[in-house]
Amino acid sequence: MLFIPMSQLKSGMKLANDVLVFEHANVRLLKRGMVLSQNFIDRLHRFDVSGVYVKDELTGDIIPSQPIMSKRLKTNTLNNLEWVFKRSTEKDSKKGTKKYIQHLDDTVIKLIDLVKENESKLVNINDLKAYDEYTYHHSLSVAVIAIGIGMQLGISQDELHRLGFAAIMHDIGKMEIPIEIINKPAKLTTEEFEIIKKHPVYGGEYLALNDVNDQGIYDGVVHHHEMVNGTGYPNNLPDREIPFFSKIISVADVYDALTSHRPYRDPLLPTHVAEYMMGNCGIAFDMDIVKAFLNKIEFFPVGSFVEFNNEKKAVVINNENPLHPLVRLIEPPFSTLDLFNDPSTYSMVITKLFEEFPVADLKMASG
Repeated sequence: MLFIPMSQLKSGMKLANDVLVFEHANVRLLKRGMVLSQNFIDRLHRFDVSGVYVKDELTGDIIPSQPIMSKRLKTNTLNNLEWVFKRSTEKDSKKGTKKYIQHLDDTVIKLIDLVKENESKLVNINDLKAYDEYTYHHSLSVAVIAIGIGMQLGISQDELHRLGFAAIMHDIGKMEIPIEIINKPAKLTTEEFEIIKKHPVYGGEYLALNDVNDQGIYDGVVHHHEMVNGTGYPNNLPDREIPFFSKIISVADVYDALTSHRPYRDPLLPTHVAEYMMGNCGIAFDMDIVKAFLNKIEFFPVGSFVEFNNEKKAVVINNENPLHPLVRLIEPPFSTLDLFNDPSTYSMVITKLFEEFPVADLKMASG
């Protein structure tokens, strides 16, 4: 089956799954096997459905990776993050802020439960990527990644909770930084970078102001830009003095930042970022944490599309080897390629990753 976003739905496509709405009630809007008409597509639009799974001849046997969060939980969390972040500089909003901070803390517990429910699976966060409202999506993604790493490392439930909260709040101090510096579409000057480097300290001050008096959470926020060779900020801490939460959040933060769209650059491929992080173990990152990260994150979700350096395109059908997945070409000869074990594929380098692919290039199943 194949996930098709609303923008690419066409009449004649056949539903591979029931379309459910109202998260808790599970009301069936359309039934599996129905052929879409324009009226049905219009109905999906009215219920704000993001997309549906359809049958097609090429990927009919593929069960795509599922996103970590439901649409409702994601929307509510992003709204809470926006409220907290936008009011973080208002000194008279402490009472209201506490309520929303509690909402975020509750969300962290839900995220832990979601990751634990799928403990045997890799974490797929690609549905949290966005061109707009980057700060909120980034904070949520970093929390999910950090929880996944923490779980891989076997830390306790209480530590996962505190780690997740530190991660979701790690960039709160950026609200004190002028927006023109945060969104500058060019390299920062030395003076601008010195201003940016203050945001972890501002984040710690925010936590103290709002009575978040947990040392581990505070350290996770204040020191998430420290580097194990002692050249990070704000305190140039050596490896042995960098708090555990900070080391985990650092890995999650860098990975999500480099694989996300920004005003001044396109996202880097997950594999390129993973290689960068492996190459910087002992310099920027803790090796054990990077190893845990590599074993938990889904770099190429099943059902996503890739393009190679020879311009051939394929769909990911298995990612047991996270950096070298099993793929199926979506053009003649429609063969399956094992990018890890087949020497004939070693010259093929993935150059692009797509969550969506032009529907016109796929032959839809009928009947």
